[in-house]
Amino acid sequence: MEKENFDKAIDIYEEESNLYDFELSQTFNFFRRNKLIIISITFIATLIGAVYSLSIKKSWEGQFKIVLDLQNDSKSSPTLPDFGGFSRSLANLSGLNKNLNTEIEILKSPSTLMPIFKYVIEEKSKLGEKTNKLKINNWIDKNLKIKLKKNTSVLNVIYQDNNKALIENVLNKISNKYQKYSSIKKQNNLNNNEVFLKNEISKYKKISTNSYKAAEKHALKYDLSKVNLLQSSSESIPSLSSINMINKPNNLVVENFSKTNETLLSISDQLKNINGIINYVEGIDNQSPQLENIINLGPNNELYEQIEYIDLKLSKYKSILRDDDDDIKDLERAKRILLISFKGKFLSYLEGEKARLSSLKDSIKRPTEVLLKYKELKEEVKRDQRTLNALEEELRFVLLEKARSPKPWALITNATLLDYPVAPNKKRITFLFFLLGTTLGTIFALIIEKREDLAFENKRIESIFNTKLIYEINTEEKEKNKKFLNTLSNSFNLINNKETKIISIKNIDKQYLNSIMLIFNDLKNKTETIINDKLIYDQKINSVIILLQSGSVEYSYLEEIKNILDIKKVTILGLLILKK
Repeated sequence: MEKENFDKAIDIYEEESNLYDFELSQTFNFFRRNKLIIISITFIATLIGAVYSLSIKKSWEGQFKIVLDLQNDSKSSPTLPDFGGFSRSLANLSGLNKNLNTEIEILKSPSTLMPIFKYVIEEKSKLGEKTNKLKINNWIDKNLKIKLKKNTSVLNVIYQDNNKALIENVLNKISNKYQKYSSIKKQNNLNNNEVFLKNEISKYKKISTNSYKAAEKHALKYDLSKVNLLQSSSESIPSLSSINMINKPNNLVVENFSKTNETLLSISDQLKNINGIINYVEGIDNQSPQLENIINLGPNNELYEQIEYIDLKLSKYKSILRDDDDDIKDLERAKRILLISFKGKFLSYLEGEKARLSSLKDSIKRPTEVLLKYKELKEEVKRDQRTLNALEEELRFVLLEKARSPKPWALITNATLLDYPVAPNKKRITFLFFLLGTTLGTIFALIIEKREDLAFENKRIESIFNTKLIYEINTEEKEKNKKFLNTLSNSFNLINNKETKIISIKNIDKQYLNSIMLIFNDLKNKTETIINDKLIYDQKINSVIILLQSGSVEYSYLEEIKNILDIKKVTILGLLILKK
């Protein structure tokens, strides 16, 4: 019940207390308490950093840019003909198209930069510098920066050294080394390609010869000389067209068929066509006017020309003579004799063509497996020959490239030296030492506070006593403190309970403790409200308010007081903490 009597006093300040962020406040209070230690160590560290930055030797920097033209380095042949939709170049055959990052690693490797490193060692030794501990890997990592500009093949080479006069010479030597490297690299690639191509050509000559022999052997074995499966689309097999399309023997053609079965079907159709023409011609009577129609079907030979000549003369005579004139009758008789002769020769030609097609049909009849195998062998011959031709073409290109002088990588900028030193960065070094000093000062202050174990943190004090802070008495806010203490004193008057006390923990500032005691001495019951922590062993107490000064008592002592109060079963109503 006593605790409820103080709710009014606590509520007055509860809203104000909730506005504070205790964690931030504790951090701020820590730095404020230890500002002398932290500032002192930070100042010393910053001073050391400033002196150290002044003692470091100045470092200078130069750079140049070069284009890594790997595409031209690897290009050693024209594009090859398409093989099934794919094209190749010598770069693909010999694997010359290297990754840019791999090329950079080669350029910054010790084997490439060793001559330049030896030059640097020699020059530094002349100036009296110690170089016995200088290693090439450390020199590359520390002094050289070789990096590729993003999304380009431009290489930026940066060199740093404390010897300003040495930088330009070193950069010039590196650029010359890289240019020579590119020329030698291309020449080596061409030499390797030449050897590769010659070996491949020798191999494919044997392969091509063997494939040709295999195809010929297969053809001779199955008598396939008349079955030409290698004809181009422009070649054709002779055939006859329909009756109304035939003008002369040379026009008796059909399309080329890639498959033998289709060719056989075409020959069969032509034989049927020829038989039809033979039947038609044989069915015409020698005295029939239709005999003249065969002139349009047959070949243009001498008889055809003679018949045309007679037709011209008949046309001329009929225009000046009667139809029963002897000259006209003689010409018509001669024409009839020529037509009968033309008919006989045309039938002989058709029979000969029929015999030829029948013979061709019989000659190309072969098992399907034999024909497919023959086609496969012929395709292999063509494939091997195309490969051999392409390799020979590439070899000619490589030999031409070798005859030309290799073109080195192009410099975008020559070696240039910056007008100002790039190191040391005095401001950066001083700032880093400032941060180091602040960190060390903070750690040192934490160690001291941990060792002294003084109670500064309100949260931890509340945790020890398992109660809340009623009020924090700030020594600089006297009027506010007086108002709260009067409210608290009046609460004690209302309670009028001799067994409720305020326990002052040791080492409280006597001046402020006396001023607090004066306020509580005006209580109506005139009882001693504030007692020393030593008296809790003797007096009978039911409930207490703990009064202590921040930083004047150890956490361990507070835990001891709490244990005593727990043993005596005393209720802790809250905390009053004095802060100076």
